[in-house]
Formats: sequence, C-alpha cells, structure tokens
Amino acid sequence: MQDSRNDFLAWDRVRNIAAKQITALVSPANGNVREILSDVTPSGARFSADGAYITYSTATRTKTSYTRRDGTQYELFRLALAEGSEPESLRDTGEQRMNVTWNEARDAFAYDERGSVFVRRLDEDEAVDVTAGHRGPADEGADVAAGAGDPDEADPDSARIRFSIQRWSPSGDQLLLSSQDAWHLLDLDTDDLRTLFELEDDDDSRPRRQVLGWSDDGRHLYFSYSARDSWQRGLKRLDTAGGDIETLFLDDNLYRSWNISDDGGTLVYTLSDGDRPSEIWTTATDPLAPRRLTTSNPQLDDIALTRSELVEYLDVDGNTLYGILYYPVGYEPGRQYPLVAEIYEQYFDNGFNENMNLITAQGWFGFRPSVRFEEGFPGEAWLKAVPNAINRIIERGLVDPERVGVYGQSYGGYATNLLITQTDRFAAAANVSGKVNIISFLGDSPKITTRNYAAAEVGQDRIGATLWEQPHKYIEHSAVMFADRIETPLLMLSGEGDWNVPATNQREMYYALRRLGKEVVWVHYTAGGHGAGRASTAADFLDHWRRMVDWFAEHFGEEGEKAVSDGGLSQIPAEGDDNGDA
Repeated sequence: MQDSRNDFLAWDRVRNIAAKQITALVSPANGNVREILSDVTPSGARFSADGAYITYSTATRTKTSYTRRDGTQYELFRLALAEGSEPESLRDTGEQRMNVTWNEARDAFAYDERGSVFVRRLDEDEAVDVTAGHRGPADEGADVAAGAGDPDEADPDSARIRFSIQRWSPSGDQLLLSSQDAWHLLDLDTDDLRTLFELEDDDDSRPRRQVLGWSDDGRHLYFSYSARDSWQRGLKRLDTAGGDIETLFLDDNLYRSWNISDDGGTLVYTLSDGDRPSEIWTTATDPLAPRRLTTSNPQLDDIALTRSELVEYLDVDGNTLYGILYYPVGYEPGRQYPLVAEIYEQYFDNGFNENMNLITAQGWFGFRPSVRFEEGFPGEAWLKAVPNAINRIIERGLVDPERVGVYGQSYGGYATNLLITQTDRFAAAANVSGKVNIISFLGDSPKITTRNYAAAEVGQDRIGATLWEQPHKYIEHSAVMFADRIETPLLMLSGEGDWNVPATNQREMYYALRRLGKEVVWVHYTAGGHGAGRASTAADFLDHWRRMVDWFAEHFGEEGEKAVSDGGLSQIPAEGDDNGDA
C-alpha cells in the first residue's frame, strides 16, 4: 500500500529499517559486549585519546525528500562511555549538512561557515570564530573560496577573504586554512595567521592540490599536485617553517592512493605509466628510493596495449576542453583509421582503460572527449563539444571522417541517444544502459524512489526545474521525442537486473525507431545489470563486446574483417565501470 499521507514512500520505509543498527562496545580482554546506542545510527564514531568517550554524528531522516536539501536532520554528539551516560549534543545544524574536522586528540573540532572558521573545544560551551580578526578585503576580483561553507548561503560581504579548513596540525595548536588566494597557518594560541604560499591568480587554471598528510613533528605538509592543462602529476611537500616547497614526484605518470606514514618518512602509493594498470609502490622520502611491490597483471605482458595522448580543443562556445585519445594497436603514421568515441561528462587523466583497449585492439582510435554543461540546457553540451573534438583529430590526418562511431554507458548512453537526434555525422552509435525518456524515467524504478526526480531537477541531468514548471525541457531532453530525426544506425544494450536504468526505458526507443523504419538493434541480457553484458556473466561480457565491435565494423565497411577474439577481447579482464550514476 502506498499512501501520500505517510512521511515516507513504502520503499524508503524498508530502507530505513535496513539502515538500523546497534552500536556496542566490545572488550578484547574478555569478549564482553555492552550496547551503548540502539535508537540512532552513528556516523564517523571515534574514541577520544583517553578512551573516555566517543564522538559521532547522525543524519536522521524525517521524510522522503525530493530535493536532497530537506528531510534529514544533522547533529553531532559526544557520549561518555561510563555506565548510564546519555549523549551530549555538540552541534545541531537542522537540515543543513554538517561537515566538521576533528583534531587528533578528539577534544576539539572546527568547521567553516560563510567564509569564517569556528573552533569548538569540548571543555568550552560555545564555538569561537578564530578568523574574526583576519577576514579583511580579498584581492580585487576574488570570489568565494572553493568549499568554503554552504555555497547557497551568501555572505553579506562577498568581497571579504573567505577561509575554509584544510587540516589540524598533529599537535592540535594550529589549523591549515585556505582562502581565495593562498594557504595559511593559523596559530590558535597566539591568533597569528601566516601565509604559507600564494596560489595562482586564475583559479580555473591553477593546478589541483590536495593535502594528504602532516608529519607528526609538524614540519612537513604533503600534498598531491596535478596540472590542469597537461599530464604533470605528482607529490610535493611544504616546509611549514619557511614555506619552501619541495617536489618529490612530478612527471606524466599517473599517481593515486598516496599514503604517508605519521613521521613522513615512508610513502606507499599506486603508479601507472598512464597506459598500463596501476601497481603498488613504496619509497622512503629522504632520500627517495622507489620500489615496486606488486605485479598484479602479468597476463598483460604479452598483449599489445594502446598508448594515450591528451588532446586540447575548443567547444562551440570557445571553452577550452580536453579529451583522451587512444591510439590503435599497431598504429602506422600516415594512415587514416576509424575512430570510436566514448562520451559521458569530463575526462582528463588517462590510465589503463578496458573499453579503450578493446576498441583500439580492433585497429581503431578510441577517444574520450569532455563536454561542458549549462544548467537548463544540458542536451546542447555534447553537440557543442563532441563533433569539434573529433574534428580536431581529423584535421591532424589521423582519422577517416566517414568512419566515426560514438557510444556511451549509463549517462553516456543517454548522451549518445540524444546526440544522434541532433547530428547524422556518425556512421553508427551504441547506447549501453542509457535512458531515452526523462519523463517516464522519473518513476520507472520503485527501488530508486525519488532519486530520478532529484537527478532531473537538481542532479546529473541538470534540467534545473520540475516537470510541471518547465515541461518543454523534459521533452527537449528526451531522445525518444525526436526519434524521427535519427538517421544513425543504433545498437542498444540493456540488462534485466538494471534498477538504475530499467530496460523498459530503452524499449521505448526500439519501438519508436522500428515504427519509423529506422535501423535499430536492441539486445537485452536477462542476467545483466547496469552495463548490460558488461554487468553479467563472462559469456555475456564477451557477447556484449562482440556485438559492439561487429556493429561498428559493419558500419565502417569492415564487416567480416574483424574477429573480436583475435583483437585481444578474450585476454583482457574486465574492470569495474567508473562512469558513475545514470
């Protein structure tokens, strides 16, 4: 039974029951178990340094939400572990999401709000604005600091410096803060604010930096570094005393999962040359002595893999964008090759990619171009960017313009179907688990509950309005409404177990195109999930890719020339899809 007078949808009520848990203390010495919380589900529970209490936050759902901004109450607690103790509320933000940063001793936390940073020590009654004396005028042209406070809560004076929290010092007496223009070190005892280093003027082009660790002696801050216009990636460390920055790693390799020992003397990380799977490495920091720890994919040693290249281009609006070009196995300069583009949202970093290796193993270029969205008009993004990106490759003489294909999975499948209603330049297209009708998508999966409404209105679909406020935009962004404009042969792949984009949505496009006399093939995997054959059995995985390759080969005029198994399909293992939600 469904009843709108109930605060929750029926499926949400089931989810709420499934989320319930009991929190208990377990004694390693004697195995005793004592329940301490049974009516709430804590998040981020941690012991204090002396073990006398735990701190945790709660996100208590009060109703089914359609906006992602209501229906949940957020609160922070301390619970003494003595028998009979009751939780003590430390901070209650109502329906505003809470984000606090604890010091190592767990006796103080900090948070930023509208550009100011507050510190609450647990032996004090209230939080203190520790940046009150430092929020002078920002440099001319500066805006808000990334991640500072709630972006929807406008500061009454947006020209002032806005601070956000990066990290507590190991000793707990300093805070690393960032502003629009710099990184700063705030001494909480003396209120001294010292600029460690200034950021580049243009925040759109400045390198990406992420603080990863602080050595326990307080001397060094470690942070990852990635340029925005080239594959220059690595690790740096900042001397907190003098502000000097030392580059430990910086090259075109792909580094991820940095782990730094407390003393800063040892690093463990993953490394790829950009084309092969990542392996785990370790090194001392003084001096560096990198040593490889794993060889996870020896089966690839005898397989020819693609090589990748970063491509820069302009979209129709003049925005600079980037894509990743993957070269055909056995590439010969001077020849023109077919190209298959995989579209989604934005791509920049390379790394081993199963899809692109299967495409390039056929003697084709693979390409992953980026797009830039405008809320309310997302369907224009792929038309404005993807053809321009492909033209950039064609202009270099690498690609045969008559043999270009496009496909995508999930949101990329949706993008592909929408794109071919706007252009007929592709020889063939494939939609893998992508929706074609946003209107029916709103309610076609009971397990998602309201996720699809939120995705359309305020999420990935970027419509920016409800169906009833702007129905024309939902029509404009539903490819099935313009099926009569499609001239591109379309392959669609779906999975019976896909609750993310149920196959009923793609079925609408198949029926429409068949009724219109268009060329369309729909393959439905009864054991498949989100990703069709890629999310099914090993046999379905092979079938999925054989159909994909055969489809493009047929429309590139290579029918009968391709044998997918000879192109390495049976030898390359599947990795998890990283394309995100539908």
